[in-house]
Amino acid sequence: MNHETGKQIIHIVGLGPGDPELITVKGKTVLEHSDIVFYPSLTKNGKKHADGILRAILPKEPPMLKEMYFPPVIEPDEKEPDIIRNIGMIVEAIKKGLRVSFAVLGDPVLFSTFAQIKPYLSRLLPDLCFDIVPGISSISAGFSSLSIAMGKDKSSIGIISAPDNEDDIIGSLQANDTLIILKAGKRLEMIKEALEKLGLEDNAHILGDVSSGAEKHSKFDRNFRAGEFGYMTLVIVKK
Repeated sequence: MNHETGKQIIHIVGLGPGDPELITVKGKTVLEHSDIVFYPSLTKNGKKHADGILRAILPKEPPMLKEMYFPPVIEPDEKEPDIIRNIGMIVEAIKKGLRVSFAVLGDPVLFSTFAQIKPYLSRLLPDLCFDIVPGISSISAGFSSLSIAMGKDKSSIGIISAPDNEDDIIGSLQANDTLIILKAGKRLEMIKEALEKLGLEDNAHILGDVSSGAEKHSKFDRNFRAGEFGYMTLVIVKK
């Protein structure tokens, strides 16, 4: 809650791609002044990327941190028990007048869990205000790590979440001078086949866990091993 205006508010904070030093000054300040910080996990027992960032940037006596499991794919109207339970806890904290933040990896408006929770929160709290603090995306961090420009002049840039079929990948590759494929870890073999059909395999870069201590780079060459890359993987293709 905004204690000056009395309005119900939730702060949506982008944590950046993985390196704790890549959170914005504003994002860190908002989190430090929160009473409770909720943050999503896409796996119940996997790597805790967001948790590591939060514990690295917050003071020794941080706000209350609450991890929430969110299924990777969920439609806003589904009666998914994990989402319903999570939304209930967030709504309860807001109604108590607490300063509530919801922290996500990368940037909140780019393929983040914010898109999952907003319809629910807007329906349950019609007057709720969303204060969105942008974060550095894995895309920006990835291009920076490769020391290449995303685009120039009138070049076209496409951003997609890895599709389920090869034809969609081929269509996106043909339509853009630069293509960024997010969440590519489980689709690398299919992406490789699409690139080979277009003769673009040498134009592609695979990046895993960008900006973290576990960052990995690869090309689609004879040393390529799909199993080395997990969920936090992107593919950059520049013609």
